[in-house]
Amino acid sequence: MVDVPAASRNIRRCAAFFSGQPAALRPHFKAHKCTTLMRQQLAAGGCAGVACQTSWEALVLARAGFGDILIANQVVDAAALDEVSEAAALARLTVVVDHELQVDLLARAATRHGVPIGALVELDVGAGRCGLPFGDASLVPLAEQITRQEGLSFRGLQAYEGHAVHRHSREVRATLVQQAALQIQHEQARLAAAGFDCEVISGGGTGTYDLAAQAGALTEIQVGSYVLMDGRYGTLDLPFEPALYCVTTVISRRPSRAVLLIPAHVDPAVNLYDRLFAWSGTGFTEWEVDGRRHYRLPGFSR
Repeated sequence: MVDVPAASRNIRRCAAFFSGQPAALRPHFKAHKCTTLMRQQLAAGGCAGVACQTSWEALVLARAGFGDILIANQVVDAAALDEVSEAAALARLTVVVDHELQVDLLARAATRHGVPIGALVELDVGAGRCGLPFGDASLVPLAEQITRQEGLSFRGLQAYEGHAVHRHSREVRATLVQQAALQIQHEQARLAAAGFDCEVISGGGTGTYDLAAQAGALTEIQVGSYVLMDGRYGTLDLPFEPALYCVTTVISRRPSRAVLLIPAHVDPAVNLYDRLFAWSGTGFTEWEVDGRRHYRLPGFSR
């Protein structure tokens, strides 16, 4: 269940913050996978476009009419690349890369379907997941490879400080964001020296949205959970309020304790359901979770 007034207040607070910042907001679709809610986020203003995590999410967004979409992830699966191509035919699409093979696959998809695709090179700024490590020698060659490929364009960098967003201490989060910003600026300078301009430098998250915007390295901030919030982000000193609840049943009770279900992480919680029940204060409407992919096994029906 979504508390619509609370979600609306979260949307307005975030939009108001970014209205006075050099960095733009790029709300992340993966948090709720609901185009109805995403339209409300974009309508509040201050947005550079929409971020998502998978090719399917990008295709859902493109079919729904969203015009600027970033897949904040690498794509290598053949079926997923077909979805990327279809989305790129409907919207301005940018995809993240961190290896030459990904660039080749993306270029083949672009030329096979005759669609333009932008590319960001991802940096690992401390999360230890995807992205080039600091000072990696392949940064400039990757940018050069992208510009040589028909159908591809080099747009800039992605640098997500995922290791910082859930740290309880704001001072620790600020320190990690500043460290990431210095790394980003160093790598941006390496690209500039080689003749490459970074139109887009994308990163950040709900736990670091203001710190990342003010650190000066990013042009846009990928904030997702802020609109509904969850149990984990609710422990931080953020100006957003809970707007997502489970209508559930007590499964165990003691004199001073009852056991229920609380959404601790908004992304997988919403992904369990086909729709959200949006409570306006006087009644419910249903919002489809249309970015959720439905899998069907042979011989089985839903």
